[in-house]
Amino acid sequence: AVLAATVEDLVHGDTVELLRLAYSVHGLSVDEPLANAEQEELVISTCLLYFILPWSQEELNSSAAIAEFLPEASEAYPGWENTKLWVEDIKGMLRYQDRMEKNPFLKNDNRFRSFTSLAQLMEQVADGVGLFQNLECN
Repeated sequence: AVLAATVEDLVHGDTVELLRLAYSVHGLSVDEPLANAEQEELVISTCLLYFILPWSQEELNSSAAIAEFLPEASEAYPGWENTKLWVEDIKGMLRYQDRMEKNPFLKNDNRFRSFTSLAQLMEQVADGVGLFQNLECN
């Protein structure tokens, strides 16, 4: 049990560092909320890219390089679109869990604009990616 907890802490720490890297590569501050849905999608896609394709951390180390690569990501990783859809499902699950804390009548969805909420999302991704990839392979 202690080993499992230690490994989980390491994975979560690495996930948060990848998220910091995703913010940094796009020149965004972890202390400020993201300005819009486009920035949110860019940070999530970048972090996911760095997580699934670790080699991309060194090769795609600028916002321009990532913007050029993302439309072709499914060529490097055939499951890219399904993985992004799975992440959208996780976002929906987290929104559902928060439904009692948020005003259901607000039209704008800023749930994943803060670093903290994106870290929570990416930790959920890290926790479930093995199971998801296993399903994807079968």
